[in-house]
Amino acid sequence: ISSDAFYTLRELLLAHKEASAEWLQDHFAAFFEVYNALLMSGEYIAERQAQKLLTEILLDKHFRQVMVAYVSSEQHLQIHMNLLKDRSKVIQLEAFHVFKVFVANPAKPLRVQKILYRNKDKLVALLSSFQAAQTEDSRLGAELRNIIDKLMRLSASTSPKQQQPPPPPRQQQQQQL
Repeated sequence: ISSDAFYTLRELLLAHKEASAEWLQDHFAAFFEVYNALLMSGEYIAERQAQKLLTEILLDKHFRQVMVAYVSSEQHLQIHMNLLKDRSKVIQLEAFHVFKVFVANPAKPLRVQKILYRNKDKLVALLSSFQAAQTEDSRLGAELRNIIDKLMRLSASTSPKQQQPPPPPRQQQQQQL
């Protein structure tokens, strides 16, 4: 994907956040099926730009419902866990900024919780190596310590309300009607 096309996509999604959030809720599955292909394309520039834009979307309050649906997917979690192991330190760092949202989610679905728990030791070791390499960025160091601490406190069990992942945002509203 060219830089111009990515710039246009970024502008469309972030210039009109309310409309974009609604559109993403309506087209969640189709959009992320295509978008995830960018994240796993093997093309450094495309992966990096896709990661940066996804981070901006997921951390923006206008896209809260999209973020909740995204971090409730074990498929999305696996993509970002794999990107944490990328050969590029920059891709790893961008992947961390999305991965931390999965870990920090207080209402993790059971499947997401189990994947994190099963991989806890490897994830802690990997993130600890990031922390050792990031001594000059105190904010990043604090985020890494926080996520490592949350991973260390993970248990295999979960509360009953976490058993079912939420449906994509618009499907959730239609079920309530």
